[in-house]
Amino acid sequence: MVADADLKVAMKGNINHSVVFWCFNIAGDKWSIDTTCSVAKSVGCSSVEICGPAEFDTIKKHGLTCALAANGMSGAPFMRGLNNPSYQSEVIAVTSKTIEDCAAANVPSVIAFTGYKWKNADDPNSGEISLQEGADNCVAGLKALAALAEKKGINICLEQLNTRDGSHPMKGHPGYQGDDIDYVANIVRRVGSPRVQLLFDIYHVQVMNGDVIRRIEECRDVIGHIHTAGNPGRAELDEQQEINYPPIMRKLVEIGYKGYVGHEFIPTRDPIAGLREAVEICDVWSTQTVSFAFSVDTVCLELFDSSPFQLSAGDSPWSARWAGPCQTWTSIAVSLGGSLPFPFCGPSFMARWPLNLCE
Repeated sequence: MVADADLKVAMKGNINHSVVFWCFNIAGDKWSIDTTCSVAKSVGCSSVEICGPAEFDTIKKHGLTCALAANGMSGAPFMRGLNNPSYQSEVIAVTSKTIEDCAAANVPSVIAFTGYKWKNADDPNSGEISLQEGADNCVAGLKALAALAEKKGINICLEQLNTRDGSHPMKGHPGYQGDDIDYVANIVRRVGSPRVQLLFDIYHVQVMNGDVIRRIEECRDVIGHIHTAGNPGRAELDEQQEINYPPIMRKLVEIGYKGYVGHEFIPTRDPIAGLREAVEICDVWSTQTVSFAFSVDTVCLELFDSSPFQLSAGDSPWSARWAGPCQTWTSIAVSLGGSLPFPFCGPSFMARWPLNLCE
């Protein structure tokens, strides 16, 4: 199956979009890796991720990259993690092999997990690893991996997951130790390697912590990868869920984030339409602020954008949002003394600036 070329979103160039393979492989039409790559490329994504070496050649064949590799652990890889001495040596060995494979295939990053807090990851009655012990174990394990990662030029991205949603094995993970974004970010900071970074999953952060934009600012020093999904339910990024993605994406642009944004929602309807919608919603311009010095009452602007803009007239800033088509030049008039109906072209000052202002 190949998606219609007309589905491709006209990209603004600020967000690098990626598709998380497992979501579309287990639900909806249950796409193969080949189909996932074809659809991803057709809607404007440049990566298909959380795949292993067996999929790397197919991804490359489609002219895509794998932005984030699976760590190679069998079963549910988030259960047996670096926090648990019973599994740590296996996790390090398997992840080390994956780092080698990623380096050979030019795959930039591999995922990592704290693991479940129970001493036997399958048995909630087996006793718990304390938060401090779990963090210390993760730091030691990540430091062991960091030496190889630095040598090979591969990033290790440690993920926070939510423990609140027990309705589905992939919507939440009750028992996961790293369910607080500050806890996981501090583990990353303690490792002290530029190759050990934070996987900031917006869906999981919203479920457990909220205050997403402020938390992006607080974690800007360690963020290495981003995931999206709608909440509640880890479904599409549509109007049925609560996360307002455009300002979150603009925050990523503001902090200078240049990594990938992996769309990791479980489709509940047409998966191609849902994926295209996610790309379109998350593909944003940065917010622009411009100042003018002039003596007329109105200014007629021509903008190639639908993002917020602000005009400053002396000490009286005037802000507005144009919600019209973002694909065509549109004349907008702004009255600095009050509001005018749109569209309106007054007598006066014309400003038309180049597209590169919006990059």
